[in-house]
Amino acid sequence: MTENTNLLTKATGAEWIKFLKFLSIGAGAGFLLSGVIFFFAYNWSEMHRFTKMGIVGALMLACYGGVFLTKKNLIVQNVLITAMSVIVGVMLALYGQVYQLEADSYQMFLTWGLAILVWAIAADFYPLWLIEIGLFCMSIALYKNQGSSWRHCYLVLSPTFLVSVTAVFTFLHKMIPGREPAPRWFMNVIFTTSHIYLTIASMFENNGFPMLVFLMATALLYYYSINQKNLWTYSLIFIGGLMLFLRYSINIGNIEAITVLLFDTIVLVVGVYFLSKHLIDKNNEWNKDGNK
Repeated sequence: MTENTNLLTKATGAEWIKFLKFLSIGAGAGFLLSGVIFFFAYNWSEMHRFTKMGIVGALMLACYGGVFLTKKNLIVQNVLITAMSVIVGVMLALYGQVYQLEADSYQMFLTWGLAILVWAIAADFYPLWLIEIGLFCMSIALYKNQGSSWRHCYLVLSPTFLVSVTAVFTFLHKMIPGREPAPRWFMNVIFTTSHIYLTIASMFENNGFPMLVFLMATALLYYYSINQKNLWTYSLIFIGGLMLFLRYSINIGNIEAITVLLFDTIVLVVGVYFLSKHLIDKNNEWNKDGNK
């Protein structure tokens, strides 16, 4: 029996308690950060610039000190590091506005991501990894406003970065002895995000590069889905393929619009039916293998 068997079983009571513990700690940290943001928003005009930066710096130091005071609780440490990483972004935005640096938006997000990269690697906390990946994606997305090179950046750097990140977390645990695989929810998020992005890019860009990366990402997605018996990511393959088929069927010849609409409707209904049936059969097959 393989290690994937546990992925097919239902969550136990202890796992639900662990999940609720993480949820409550994360919600508490989120409410704390929200309170800080609303406090600044309400009292912004009445506060001196040194007071603003002093409060943010004090919060960062408080989180930093809390990391050392909670050495026996790894979850609390990781949540504090994540909160401290978010406060770094608040400090950068505050510093830029107070002194009116007039820096481009992508530079702030890129600096923010680079500043907390060491913390993300050290903590290896997957919610923090999501923030880190999101910051770099935001940097790439905002860079498109810089001059005439944005299309090259959009078509080459963005999808390549997303697929590279997905591949790293897919194979990282096999390259480093003793490392656990990334949790399923995390892989579902980055696979879903990257696949949606590449599907949209392949649908609306005439350049062939997004389609090439889409096919490479689909192969990676198929490998991961079969290896981990992940029905969610497995379904993304067929959904993306169906969307691309419907998109390019619109441009077939000089067929009338009503004919194309009728054809696409039939394909969509039939495709969804057979896709649902195939996913149910695949789920039953994997469950049967897991119970052996």
